[in-house]
Amino acid sequence: MLFTAFSLKRNWHRLTGQSRDQLNEDLRFFQTIRFLTFCLVVMSHCWINYTITPVHNPYTLEQTYYSPARHAVINGGQILQTFFLFSGFLLSLHFFNTRTQLRGRSLGWGVVLVVVFYRFVRLTPVYAYVLLLHATWLAKFQDGPLWKRGVDPERYFCRKNWWTNLLYANNYVHVEEPVILYYGLVQINKNLFCSASKLRGILQLIFNFSPLE
Repeated sequence: MLFTAFSLKRNWHRLTGQSRDQLNEDLRFFQTIRFLTFCLVVMSHCWINYTITPVHNPYTLEQTYYSPARHAVINGGQILQTFFLFSGFLLSLHFFNTRTQLRGRSLGWGVVLVVVFYRFVRLTPVYAYVLLLHATWLAKFQDGPLWKRGVDPERYFCRKNWWTNLLYANNYVHVEEPVILYYGLVQINKNLFCSASKLRGILQLIFNFSPLE
């Protein structure tokens, strides 16, 4: 799994392939919503450049905050919340689907630990590569009066606090020295995933959930 995370052939097949099982057919609308939301996330990150860099006419920028239609892009926090909603929905669906496949047998803590570990292994290799890129070669890709100002502190923090990111603890450890600030969504999503998985295991023990019909 560690090596296939960088496989162009496998990843291209997963991006362009289409699953034929009934569950994926029922969730085709979900992929459309996720794609549109992802476009809004990219637009909101592009908008950040206008708010943190000098502009010739700030009045035009300030006027955009009076447009309700543009708040969907400017207020990136609300857009990012949709990813947490999608993740929670798919996690619940995964657990109920797994329980149905187990034909009513209880989902023990072993299954919860396997799911959490699988997600850790699936995310960490590519994330480690991104950290390595930011800590080494990214500063050499561009040049300019604002490039060094933004990249050099990030490179320093990557070299110093890389381990907090690989453990997905940078939201709690060395918060004042953020590493790849716009990747905070990954850590938050991973932490919420682990918390939801543990909560699902606790609810399983307390209420003994039955599988979906």
